[in-house]
Amino acid sequence: MALAGCGEGETSTSEAGTETELTLRLDADGRGGADPKEVTLTCPGGDEAACAAIDALPADATEPTPADQPCTQVYGGPDTLSVEGTLRGEDVSAVFDRTDGCQIQRFDRFTDVLAALYPNP
Repeated sequence: MALAGCGEGETSTSEAGTETELTLRLDADGRGGADPKEVTLTCPGGDEAACAAIDALPADATEPTPADQPCTQVYGGPDTLSVEGTLRGEDVSAVFDRTDGCQIQRFDRFTDVLAALYPNP
């Protein structure tokens, strides 16, 4: 599934550093047998709800958890999410999972984006 933006005649905002072009790869069963779902999203111009959810992400949405931060030891499931590309003009490459409380919190930052891109689980 690919969602594209900036059609013919539209101008890109990349020179202003605000364009987002991300490839999101969701693997709901981790290393299980199901194929991951992958989508490329370009904002502005892509899926309106997903772009709005991207705009609502915190500035540190893809930052790793600090090494000295204590995390609850709770397992949230096998889901993994990789996010690569450009977020608001900045290069990003991050992997999210649900292996402890801190990782679940990082993963859940993208809940609204994923809900917009994959409305039927």
